[in-house]
Amino acid sequence: MNILFIDTTAYKPYDVERAKTESLGGSEATMLRVANGLGAKHACYLYQGINSNRPAERIGNINHIGMDSEFPAPDLVVHFRMPTDIPLWKGLYPAAKHIMWMQDLGGDWLKDCHYDERTAIVCTSKFHAHQVTKELQANGLKAPAVTHVYNPVCAHYGDVLRAKVPHRLGFFSSPHKGLMEVLGHFEKLREVLPDAELVVGNPGYITGIPMEPPPGVRFLGDLPHRKAMNQLSECSLLFYPQTIFPEAFGIVMAEANALGVPVLAHRFGACKEVCQPEDAIIDCKDADNVLEHALTMLSKPATRQMHDAFKLDNVIAAWEAYLAKEVIPAQR
Repeated sequence: MNILFIDTTAYKPYDVERAKTESLGGSEATMLRVANGLGAKHACYLYQGINSNRPAERIGNINHIGMDSEFPAPDLVVHFRMPTDIPLWKGLYPAAKHIMWMQDLGGDWLKDCHYDERTAIVCTSKFHAHQVTKELQANGLKAPAVTHVYNPVCAHYGDVLRAKVPHRLGFFSSPHKGLMEVLGHFEKLREVLPDAELVVGNPGYITGIPMEPPPGVRFLGDLPHRKAMNQLSECSLLFYPQTIFPEAFGIVMAEANALGVPVLAHRFGACKEVCQPEDAIIDCKDADNVLEHALTMLSKPATRQMHDAFKLDNVIAAWEAYLAKEVIPAQR
């Protein structure tokens, strides 16, 4: 099968080689892992709007293409994150099956989408699929087929696991995902636990933090994924008590579980679906509640294990099953 992936939202060019040495957002990393995994069996092509003039080049199992590249007509076009692009590419490839692969929660922009029987939506979690279906219905749109395939989690590199540092907490998300709120909770924790430390990593799509680190806080800057996982593996707690940005999936929480790091997060978005029952998915609008659970979790050793459904091989198998059920029959 010829599969064309289209990403017109990327904040910088990316490929599997650059991802080894550069910071990269979780959605872009997901694109690489899935396209590269499917590329072992299918002919996978990736067009990035930010790098539209690039010459054709195969990196790993992905054929990177530019606007003027020649390649076979796709059987499947996967629109990554940007549903308003669908009409243009449907005009270019009317015979192909089109999938909207969403990574973000819905909104009013869903009104501008154009869906028909040859279009489907793939979300990142059960919560995400339910939320998108509700948004479509609220906007008066007949919902196409909406399903979910989890994003893959790749946290184990063999050398990445390190001993946990007592009282070290970690925040490994973009700063716009409630970092200031998290710093407020950490300041209150430090009043009770003066030796507590918070390390803050950044995937890099919103660069820099315009402030000096508060006491006990260490800003790590933009980190390639392996280095971020090294730092996360040393933490005794993933500290994510922010209440402003619900996650459609929340890959860092699953990564923490894969590294044996418990999670403290607010009870919204896909948190309860992604995390383990032993994690503290609580009401983080209650500062005393956050403090109580953080102290309890830091006082005892804990190991976590991520769901098998998030493992790369199982995610690729889920995509293959989806293609066999929804795409191949449509080509006949």
